[in-house]
Amino acid sequence: WLFYRPKLMKKYLGMIPEKKEYIISLHVKNKRKHPLNNLVVRDFVPAIATVVKKFDTLAPKIKRKAMGTELTWKIKQLKPKEERILTYRIKPVIEFVGKLKLPKAYLIYRTKSGKSRRVLSKRIKISAEKF
Repeated sequence: WLFYRPKLMKKYLGMIPEKKEYIISLHVKNKRKHPLNNLVVRDFVPAIATVVKKFDTLAPKIKRKAMGTELTWKIKQLKPKEERILTYRIKPVIEFVGKLKLPKAYLIYRTKSGKSRRVLSKRIKISAEKF
């Protein structure tokens, strides 16, 4: 079961120095032998950073909250062995020293029997870079 479950990886791709924006990507991969339908990918950005409304891939639904910003992507279908990469950019509200910790992202999908399953990514840490 662990080998065939969908995979979600959260990665830090780099920084755009001129704009002081950090690029975050979410890699979604269907490792099953049958398609997955109605996938929901959610990620959360803490209030220390804002989401830049420029997306290189599929645009998410953005919901602002007191604690930060929630990003939600809905994917209709992911075929067997298919992979999608979702990217977004964040910009720190204040200049930080040390590391910025971003929480886990998660993927929700339904099995053939109708049970809802959740797959988590790892947390990532972004170290402050000199501009």
